[in-house]
Amino acid sequence: MLDTLPPEIFGRVLEIAVEIWGIGFLPPVRLVSRTCNDVVDSTPSLWGIITLARPFSLTVLEKQLERAKQSDIRLSYPRKGFPREKRFVRLFNQLLTLTDNWIRAELSTELLAKTQASRLRRLTALDVRGSLELLPESFFDNRLPALHSLALSHVREMDGWRTGFFSPHITDFTLGFCAPRSTTLIRQALSLLPNLYSLHFENLAFYHVFDAQSPIKLAALHHLEVINCRHATGLLLELCAPNLRVLSIRGASTNIEMALILADWSGRVQELLRLRCPLHVSVV
Repeated sequence: MLDTLPPEIFGRVLEIAVEIWGIGFLPPVRLVSRTCNDVVDSTPSLWGIITLARPFSLTVLEKQLERAKQSDIRLSYPRKGFPREKRFVRLFNQLLTLTDNWIRAELSTELLAKTQASRLRRLTALDVRGSLELLPESFFDNRLPALHSLALSHVREMDGWRTGFFSPHITDFTLGFCAPRSTTLIRQALSLLPNLYSLHFENLAFYHVFDAQSPIKLAALHHLEVINCRHATGLLLELCAPNLRVLSIRGASTNIEMALILADWSGRVQELLRLRCPLHVSVV
């Protein structure tokens, strides 16, 4: 059956497997058949998928890095903080020599601070965890011209924002796991992202009732997702998204709050959102 799969499709299946189980998944696959071995050899992107979340063999990862020099690198360290283990420091220093190859990175601010924006010219997706105050101003010695997807999480009290991350090139933005004291900084961030297509709020907790302000205009917004957010009514009602097609709300703090949102949106839909197309609403 594997012999009947086009190599590019089989290669993509292997990419997904490596993202889940790590590079150690490949040696047994090579032994299945000559076809499997050939696909592994002819898919250089497999060696660029580097995940540092699980226990790893330094020897195996060093060999992987050697082969990753010829491929795009998708780097993931989905934890906060910076391990002080010598083997990790050594490995990460090797990765820093390959920043020209990075196209996707999921890192803590402490790790990201060890490089500079000018060395990340090809980075298209960035997921940053932790306080942005840990990023020195020297990090932003340039813009991130290829960046189109940005995720920020565990930002302390929403202070220490670094606007160098934001640009009109970004079409996908996620903000999660923090407790904003006001919508002011979120409004400022969204004003720098006029071409957003997808916007995601996850595990946010707002503790104040916000006074009505001028609408946050997001003309290109197509998809808005709100997951496990408390008291987000004020922020949602400030959005003006005429081309919004999908509104997904999951894990709402209270049924009453969501009822207020939907009642307000349904009653003011033309006035507030100025919708130009059908809107699909999902509340779970």
